[in-house]
Amino acid sequence: MRKIAVLLVLTMVFGSLAGCLEGEDDDSSLVGDWYMADELIVVLKENGTWTSGDGDDNGTWSVDGDMISITSDDSVEEIPPAQFTVDDGWFWMLIESDDDKMCIGYSPNSMTQEEWDEKMNTITFPSLCDGAQTAAQN
Repeated sequence: MRKIAVLLVLTMVFGSLAGCLEGEDDDSSLVGDWYMADELIVVLKENGTWTSGDGDDNGTWSVDGDMISITSDDSVEEIPPAQFTVDDGWFWMLIESDDDKMCIGYSPNSMTQEEWDEKMNTITFPSLCDGAQTAAQN
């Protein structure tokens, strides 16, 4: 149960990072602000640290191939690495637990809830999300 709670926190903090880099040479495309609709979810910094959008949590992040590792300064439990991709400017993350797969998407830009809903109805999800529940809707 605690493992699921940590995954949910990770999901809330990072929303959707999934897949592989698809030709990206480094993780610089991940640096920046990531949103779900008009809510800033996370800021990934070039120095390998991150801060939640509300400033209540922070930690470190690193990339190894198509896997992102995240640590939280506020969590005593280890957060398992997640597969991710950056696709058409969006950051997608695949979160897996023992019995569930969730693909979460983040936009580099803030948008109204109406714009977000329209985008979620028309976006082509990356192959990383195949077979997973999507959580790109706010």
